[in-house]
Amino acid sequence: MPDRAALQFVALKQAQRGSAGLNDVDRRHARRAAEIDARDCPLLYPDGIGQTSAITHVRGGDLPAIRAILGSKNIEAALVDLTRPDYELPVVTAIAPDLQLLPGHIETARLRRVLAATGGGHQWTRGVPLI
Repeated sequence: MPDRAALQFVALKQAQRGSAGLNDVDRRHARRAAEIDARDCPLLYPDGIGQTSAITHVRGGDLPAIRAILGSKNIEAALVDLTRPDYELPVVTAIAPDLQLLPGHIETARLRRVLAATGGGHQWTRGVPLI
């Protein structure tokens, strides 16, 4: 589950310093990698994943189009254009109160609905936190 670079870093630290050289984050990465099989975890393959490609056609600076896409999913968002004129890279930040915050122990109404509908993810993660 953790990204490959994180696991390589954990392995390097462990090789150089032993298990005592690992911090809590390192241990969480190692535990997720050892105990969760990503191929068997439906949480990683959400329904409608193909729908996300709708955003790829939005051109930089087209905040109303992004807001409309989110709105079509009943997600209200405040969008702020952070693009700097000296760079040719469009940047936007979005604040969407209905989307789940990280860490996942804060339960929004939307998350409670999903948990009720799916039974939650503990059955797939065997009690290992994903984040």
